[in-house]
Amino acid sequence: MRPPRDPKKSSSSLRDSEGAPKDPPHHSANHGASTVTKLINAYRKVPTPTNRARLQKYLEKHPMAVVMATKEEAEFLKTNDFRF
Repeated sequence: MRPPRDPKKSSSSLRDSEGAPKDPPHHSANHGASTVTKLINAYRKVPTPTNRARLQKYLEKHPMAVVMATKEEAEFLKTNDFRF
């Protein structure tokens, strides 16, 4: 069994010079975005049949997900004939 970790000695890259925790790095532009937003952004970036099918399948399974989309995203879905 390992001894408990000392929080002051752990992961210096996640602590500032005074030892206080830093905010975690954000690796994605979609960090914190809803799943429907991530799928819309993926389809906008690379409009392949696979991305379209993923987005359509998600909308069929979660029809109220459109509520989480912005007005522009909802208009994009309507313009591109997505069913929700």
